[in-house]
Amino acid sequence: MIPVLDLCKRFGFDRRRQQARLGALGIDASLRPLCLRLRREVVGPHKEAVAQAFLRWLGAQEDAQRYLGDAQHDVLYRGLVGYLDRLGDVDADAAFEERLRVGLSHWMLDVPVSLFVCGHQTLQQLLLERVFATCSAAEAPAFASLVLRLMALDLTLVADTYRLAQVHHLVRSLKSQMDETHKFKLKATLDPLTGLPNRARVMELAEEALLDARSRRLSLCLVMLDIDHFKQVNDSYGHPAGDDVLTAVAGVMREALRGDDVIGRYGGEEFLIVLRAPRPDEFWSVAERVRLLVAAKPVVTHGHRVPVTVSQGLAVAEPQEALAALIGRADAALYEAKRQGRNRVLVAPPSR
Repeated sequence: MIPVLDLCKRFGFDRRRQQARLGALGIDASLRPLCLRLRREVVGPHKEAVAQAFLRWLGAQEDAQRYLGDAQHDVLYRGLVGYLDRLGDVDADAAFEERLRVGLSHWMLDVPVSLFVCGHQTLQQLLLERVFATCSAAEAPAFASLVLRLMALDLTLVADTYRLAQVHHLVRSLKSQMDETHKFKLKATLDPLTGLPNRARVMELAEEALLDARSRRLSLCLVMLDIDHFKQVNDSYGHPAGDDVLTAVAGVMREALRGDDVIGRYGGEEFLIVLRAPRPDEFWSVAERVRLLVAAKPVVTHGHRVPVTVSQGLAVAEPQEALAALIGRADAALYEAKRQGRNRVLVAPPSR
C-alpha cells in the first residue's frame, strides 16, 4: 500500500501547487459550508443510489466489461460510496492523494482515458440530477456550480496522474530492464543450489585473482576441496540430504573465508577456493580452519545427523604459472589427501 502523501510528493503536488489548482477552479475556504451541505443534505442520503446507477451505466459499456469482474464490481461500489461521502473535502492533502490514487489505479489497470472521461461525465450528470431533484430552485444553481467545480478538479487531477504515471513508468521500465539484465547475468553465473559462483564464473574469478596477485606482488594459492564419502551420503540418506550437505558446506566456507577470498562450486561435490595474502604461510591455516569448521558441524537433514568431513589439496602459484597448471597441482594434492585417509589438507609440492 502506498503511504499517504507519497503520490503528492512523487508527482509534485505540494501545498502551493494544490492551492493553485483550487484557485484556478474558484474553490476556496468560502465554499466550505456549501461543500458540507452538499455532502450531508444532497449527496449523502442518496450515495448508494448514485453509486448503483453509475455501476449500471458502466456495466452497459462494452469497453468496461474486461474490468468488471464480481470482485472488482464490489471494490468500485465501495470506492464510489466512500468518494461521495467525502465529496467536497478538498482542503486536506489526503483528498488530493485520493484522487491521484484513483488516476494511478485506472492507469495501472490500463483503463483507456476516454472510458474514464465518459464515466466521469456520467457521474457528474447523476450528481447534477440529484442536485436539481433535491434542492430548491433558489439553491440549485449554487450546488450545481459547486458540483461542476469539484468534478473538474477530480478530472484534472486524474488526467495529470495518467500523464505523470506514464513518465514515471518509462523511467521505472528502463531501471527494471537494467535490473532484470543484471539478475539474468547474475543467475547465469551462480550455482542454483549453493548460491556460489558456478564453475565458469569461479574460473573467471580465479584468472582475475591471479592477475591481481601478480600485479600487487601478493602470494596466491588455489585450494581444491572435496566432500568426503559424498556418494555414501546420497546412497544412505537420499539426494535431498546430499543437497543439504552441499548447501551446509558452502555456508561453512562462507563463514570461514575472508572477504576477498574467492569461492565457487567446481562441480559435483568439489569446490574451488582462491586465496591471496602477503605471505604463503597463511594459506594452510585458512584451509585448515575450513576443514575444522566443517567437521565440527554435522548436517541435520530429514531427521538424520550426518557427519561431514572434507579433503583439500592446496597449491601455491608459482611465477608465470598458468591457471590450468595450478589447478592440476591442487587436484593432484587433493587426490593424495583422499588416498592418505581423507579429512585433511595436503599442500602440493612445487612443479618440476
